Amino acid sequence: MRLPLISIDLKKIEDNTRLVAASCQRCGLGLVGVVKGCFGDPLVAKAMEAGGAKILADSQVMSLMRLTEAGFSNPFMLKQPTRDETKGAVKFSSCCFISDGAILPALAKAARQEKKECGVAIMVETGGLREGVLAAGAAELAKKIIGFQGLRLAGLATNLCQPAEGARDGGQEGPGFEPSKAGLNTLVETAKEIEDKLDLKLDFISGGSSSLWGLIEAGGAMAGINQVRIGEAILLGQETARFKPIEGAHLDAFAIFSEVLEVSDKRRGGTWVKQAVLSLGKQHIGAGMLKPQFIGRILQMGADHLVVDISEMDKLSAGDILKFIPGYYALSAACASPLVSKEYPKN
Repeated sequence: MRLPLISIDLKKIEDNTRLVAASCQRCGLGLVGVVKGCFGDPLVAKAMEAGGAKILADSQVMSLMRLTEAGFSNPFMLKQPTRDETKGAVKFSSCCFISDGAILPALAKAARQEKKECGVAIMVETGGLREGVLAAGAAELAKKIIGFQGLRLAGLATNLCQPAEGARDGGQEGPGFEPSKAGLNTLVETAKEIEDKLDLKLDFISGGSSSLWGLIEAGGAMAGINQVRIGEAILLGQETARFKPIEGAHLDAFAIFSEVLEVSDKRRGGTWVKQAVLSLGKQHIGAGMLKPQFIGRILQMGADHLVVDISEMDKLSAGDILKFIPGYYALSAACASPLVSKEYPKN
């Protein structure tokens, strides 16, 4: 077993998906399982599918290619492709999410070259302040889409909630950001305007992500929305408005293990601290956060070393293994890193 290692419990992911899918079904919502947090891992995708996610989605062409090669025929590309990505986006996805009409000629050209109709979903700005065209311009963008041979207007989507900096990882409670009901209403009204003006019916109106969990669980304020895109709530068992655990969900479907290289006492700020140095760093988990699954705390992290305070642990020696639960960014980096091994334990 090569370390660092990320352990992926597929049964727990399937359980979490089933829990989320049941709540979505009660609200009349189709569930899109988002696998970008695990680099489009096909085995994770299959676990999500088994749990009730009928559509899979990612934001990277390489991940979409992995899903397609594993037999998934309908993945969504959640990010507007760059011009260099349009061919791959069309080839390996059934629908691309866009917010700027400048990409349409390249996307349509790629679709014609692939002899394939490419679904397009418009991202609408409703308060998330990330990607999204203003609602007032959505109908005009929709009109442009249907004017291109090879493209088909499939739906509308939004990203309602963005956490404050530092709130996502490590399990800290966010600043109380909640998805705006007004934002959902804006999305629904915009969809109706497009359908009426262009005399068509959209396949889906996608209300958002794991930040919607509170509304989904309560079963309210979702009128007119028929789809949600869920990743973190399934992968890590937490919603992303306040980063609270979801009742009944597994919080440890992913775990990272690393070997202890050194145990020593060192002076820190006038105090002697018993510390361990591990073979784990930013090369493996980026700038993401880890939750120690032992009595201790993280002191510092470099490119390839992690230093932890183990003063309250009775026994620990070089060669021992320590366990962590990754935050979302650490999970994303670890799953994409060639320096981290993967393991799928049997239940």
